[in-house]
Amino acid sequence: MPELAAGYCIGAALSLVTTFLFFYTHLKIYKNPRYRTLQNNLQLLKVRWSEIDGRLEKFSEGAEEEEVSRAKNSFLIFGIFAVILSWAGLFFLLLMWFSIKKLVKNRLEDYLFASEAAQKQFSKQEMRDFWLKLQSAGFDSLPVTEQANS
Repeated sequence: MPELAAGYCIGAALSLVTTFLFFYTHLKIYKNPRYRTLQNNLQLLKVRWSEIDGRLEKFSEGAEEEEVSRAKNSFLIFGIFAVILSWAGLFFLLLMWFSIKKLVKNRLEDYLFASEAAQKQFSKQEMRDFWLKLQSAGFDSLPVTEQANS
């Protein structure tokens, strides 16, 4: 029976390490220069990219800190369950990580991060033009902003 306990502990430890790696790679996104540039440009139109929701939303002060806090809580909850489930938890974490990184493709996210808006600082007029181009590209779930329409 000690080998079962050892196996459980190894699985739990691997689940914990995987949770920390998953969390660390997610938090790295918020410091990425492309992400920062995109957020600064979007802020000109009073809009921001929500990494955890995978969509554009109206800008509000402290929204990014709130999003990071939500991510921490999510990872904490998933991590606790993964550690309790040991090897099964590790399997679910890896499956979730793989599906988020490789299987789920957000067209809007790909478009935004491949655009010039994520590479260089835009003026307000350049951002308005970019917003109109974004709307004409068929992204229908964009938030309405007064700044983009004026």
